[in-house]
Amino acid sequence: MTLSQCRQKLRQCVKEQEKLLSILLAHKVLIKGGVYQTLSRCGKPNCKCVREGALHAAWRLYWTEGGKTRLKILHPSEVADYQRLTGNYIRFRKARARLVKIHQKMIALVNQLEKGMTKSSVKRYLGRRAR
Repeated sequence: MTLSQCRQKLRQCVKEQEKLLSILLAHKVLIKGGVYQTLSRCGKPNCKCVREGALHAAWRLYWTEGGKTRLKILHPSEVADYQRLTGNYIRFRKARARLVKIHQKMIALVNQLEKGMTKSSVKRYLGRRAR
């Protein structure tokens, strides 16, 4: 890879880094967890789920607290909010992971630039400068 290509890739990394930083610096509430829907029986003897086998849909929020997974049954009006909040967390984590990879790539590119720009023989370089 030429030095010019190296510089160009480094500039691309900086642009992507700026996009990721806008995600990471946003003032959004994050909830570490997820939302999913389950189907279950309620157990009431006269319920449709017992008589006909039609299961009830319930939305649940899960998260980890103190090493234990916690669950909360959500009211249908809460589902969209919690999906958004857990989605914010997922986007944040993906942006963080990508930022780490970009930084590793940037370091490798900077190392290549340094290697390409550094003169192998100082004496020979100084000799040319004197002419």
